[in-house]
Amino acid sequence: MNREDEALLDLVAQGTLTEEQRQAVRVALDRAGQAEHVGRRRMLSEILGYVGGAVIIVSVAFIVAQAWDPLGSTGRAVLFAAIAAVFFVTGWILGHRLAGEAGRRLAATLMTAAAPLLALSIGIELDWLLESPLSETGDDPGLAWTAPVVILCSAACAGAVAFIGYRRCHSALGNIVMGIAAGAGSFSIGWLFTALAQQNSDAIPILGLALLIATGATWLILSLRGAFRERVVGQFVGMFEMLLGLQGLRDTFGPSWTVPALVLTGGVVLMTAYALLRQWPLLVGGVAGVIIGGSELLISLTEGVVAAVSTLALGLAMLAAGVVLLRERRPPG
Repeated sequence: MNREDEALLDLVAQGTLTEEQRQAVRVALDRAGQAEHVGRRRMLSEILGYVGGAVIIVSVAFIVAQAWDPLGSTGRAVLFAAIAAVFFVTGWILGHRLAGEAGRRLAATLMTAAAPLLALSIGIELDWLLESPLSETGDDPGLAWTAPVVILCSAACAGAVAFIGYRRCHSALGNIVMGIAAGAGSFSIGWLFTALAQQNSDAIPILGLALLIATGATWLILSLRGAFRERVVGQFVGMFEMLLGLQGLRDTFGPSWTVPALVLTGGVVLMTAYALLRQWPLLVGGVAGVIIGGSELLISLTEGVVAAVSTLALGLAMLAAGVVLLRERRPPG
């Protein structure tokens, strides 16, 4: 007899509990103990899964580093593809067998990790088959399409794996990888059209950057409409891709002040959207856009101390406006 049973019997002897109440308490304690034991096993399985995955990645990295040249391009591609398959299949099985939040997180992480590994495998093999378009410029206009095709195929494979894993086990990491794959795929499509039109893969892919911005805007809108469970993560992914696309247009699109003006305008639009929708990531993105775009615009139009003073004035004006709006929202009295 353990101490818990002795304590319950003492309570029965004292008249605090009846025999039926003692048995009910005993059953409840047994269930609580079983639940705690199961919870610990699930936590242990999650920890072992993460540690095991990390050990696999480190071991493979060491093996690849030691045998990079002997493996050859095909050997490296097969190795990364095999690891991706192990991760994805393991995550898929765990997603079916493990219950609870811990099991879902582990399964989602493993399946999502398979996406970039597969992209790396596809990229390595295609880069070798197409005679290294990513590392060598090449002078043959007929091969201008090869570099964007490598990126497009890698992004498409990664996006497909990430999407399947996300449908199986929703996760913030899966949302991020899907967004990155979608952005990379859109950019590579625009890059491909630019390269084919100009017969030069080194041409600045303005169309690709425009498609990246459009993809980010689409991801943001879908997140706001609840297409993803991770609405906050999706909004940040969309805004980051929009900013990345805009920054890529620097020195390639109009006068020097054009891109900062667009970033500033985007920040104002996001802050306006926040006022209407009350989604706090929009406020963060809007403030960041106004600060980045406004500062760069002032620097491009002014120089030296004038630029610094102008940027400081912008920050003070925004702070003052925020204080005024806050005071106006306070209830009277």
